[in-house]
Amino acid sequence: MLNGWETPSVRDSEAGFASSMQPSWSSGARERAEVTRYRAHSRAGQYLLGELVYAADVAGRLGLTETNNIDGYISVGDVDGLASRHGLIRDDEGRVTLRATTMGLDVVRDLAKRSVVLAAIDLAESLEVRERRAGVDALDRALEEFRG
Repeated sequence: MLNGWETPSVRDSEAGFASSMQPSWSSGARERAEVTRYRAHSRAGQYLLGELVYAADVAGRLGLTETNNIDGYISVGDVDGLASRHGLIRDDEGRVTLRATTMGLDVVRDLAKRSVVLAAIDLAESLEVRERRAGVDALDRALEEFRG
């Protein structure tokens, strides 16, 4: 807040920029989950992975290097409890990305296991150029395979 007025955050402007850069196919996919980033203790990762549907563990198959970042799906109603249990602190630069969804987690889990498409959609929305490119390329390949 500056002189009593809120100013838009860097994340808000980046998100606006990112959405303007998205291809038209992503408009429906973008609404599948509310994305929030957090900071977490270094040991929290092993516990978080047990509670999330983890779609991002396919980095190697998409030509990216594996990281120690955590990126997973969780039911909308479970986000606050998970954040509290694991001491997550809201941080736009954090290494934990929670994707809160109203879709059934068994459906999300099935999508994540079947192919790289779910992870590719997530990467296609990334603000990082290499990640976005890897995601878009993977989606292009999946569409080519689908079309035969």
